[in-house]
Amino acid sequence: MVKREALLIQKAKDDPRYGTGQDFEFSDRHVVGFGGEIGGSKNWSALDRTNPILNSKTYDVATNPLTWSVRNASITSIVSVHDNGNYIYIENYLYDTWDLSAQKGRPLLYNIISGTGGFFYHDVFGGNSNMQTTASWSSSHWMQ
Repeated sequence: MVKREALLIQKAKDDPRYGTGQDFEFSDRHVVGFGGEIGGSKNWSALDRTNPILNSKTYDVATNPLTWSVRNASITSIVSVHDNGNYIYIENYLYDTWDLSAQKGRPLLYNIISGTGGFFYHDVFGGNSNMQTTASWSSSHWMQ
């Protein structure tokens, strides 16, 4: 989210209305992978650590509870720019369903793991796929 907010601030600064004395706002929707990034360079056929399956960083992500509680959540951000560009306020709204099945838009390794784990959780043990996670938070940024 820190990287994402930096990109949103840059997007605000790149807007032609920035610094003109006109307040403005825009929204942005994105997916954020919480819990970290998989290891390696996604070279799936390699026999060394560049293969995510052979990289220990991948398993740090796969065993991180945050990865499984919100994983790759959809976040809508509303960015408000005030005071001639000196003040940027960002409101974030997170929504996710706790469905461990493979899903479009999620990383391949996540879907591979979910295809197995989700099968056991949902089909074998009858785990609920309708649980939802929602959150909202905001941040303020004074520009110099």
